[in-house]
Amino acid sequence: PLIALGDDFWEARIAQTNDICLDFISLEPHLFTLGTREAYRFLHHIPSPSLAESASKAPGAPNATEGVERDLEVIGRVADGLYNVLSTCNLRPIIRAQRGTAAEPVAIRLERRIRARLAADPHAFRPPAGSPPSAQRPLLVIADRTIDLPVMLHHACDYQSLALDCLGLHLNRVTLEEEPPAPTEQEKSETGKNGTVEEKVVIRAVTYPLDKEVDSFWAENAAQPFPNAVSNLQETLTSQNDDTGGLEGLEEEDALRLSNARFAFEKRSLETHAKLVTKLAGVIHQRALDQFFEVEQRMLVAPSSVDLDAVEDLLSGF
Repeated sequence: PLIALGDDFWEARIAQTNDICLDFISLEPHLFTLGTREAYRFLHHIPSPSLAESASKAPGAPNATEGVERDLEVIGRVADGLYNVLSTCNLRPIIRAQRGTAAEPVAIRLERRIRARLAADPHAFRPPAGSPPSAQRPLLVIADRTIDLPVMLHHACDYQSLALDCLGLHLNRVTLEEEPPAPTEQEKSETGKNGTVEEKVVIRAVTYPLDKEVDSFWAENAAQPFPNAVSNLQETLTSQNDDTGGLEGLEEEDALRLSNARFAFEKRSLETHAKLVTKLAGVIHQRALDQFFEVEQRMLVAPSSVDLDAVEDLLSGF
């Protein structure tokens, strides 16, 4: 019905059309993800524990055709996602990939998409007018994770990595299970008037956003070692009430309003990090992650100095 209105109808109402590529997720100004979970397991045909258990009980072998179709689907999603990133950034890179790995078909499919786009529009991937010219084309290296297995096994101790490993940081959000706040004296008195009621603690899930563009503490401490982040948090909480800078040249009323708004936002942000740090500290203590990290560091720096008996004792406790 909309097409039947004719070209004259739309020409008077549409000023411009744009292609928007949305097959990727931008987490930070210089960090993106394609959101392809378990792509490594699919491309390397590693069954999940639940599927492996069910397959061992069920007769017959898995369908090879389904495996090939799934591989092509994952490869297509990765290649399409990278194409959308390049198209959004107006980049026409030189592509390099390791032969004989899953990276090779991704690179081939990506190259074909770029060539098809250039054949249809020779001006594609050019930076917009006014952008600084670049004398060199960027280099895009597509590598399989198997190219460097120790990187996959290494565990960093910075604030952001621990939040990812221990708190399930996903898409710049962390969800924690928390108990509701304790009842006030008035609520307790009202409960007493209505008789004795058995208290039932209800655990609720609370999601906290972590955005480096608006959260200054997260931007400054996400890459810091966890002990340093804890120390910086304590110092920031101590000096928060004394921070009144950045308000010079404003009227007194405007300055007071901006100061109160900024103080309230920073207070909520620091309270969020206080909860995250407390939760992380509990997980680290419960799982003895600090001891595992020390052993891992010694194995990387001086493998001959590691006491294997001590490592086995540490592993046997978990």
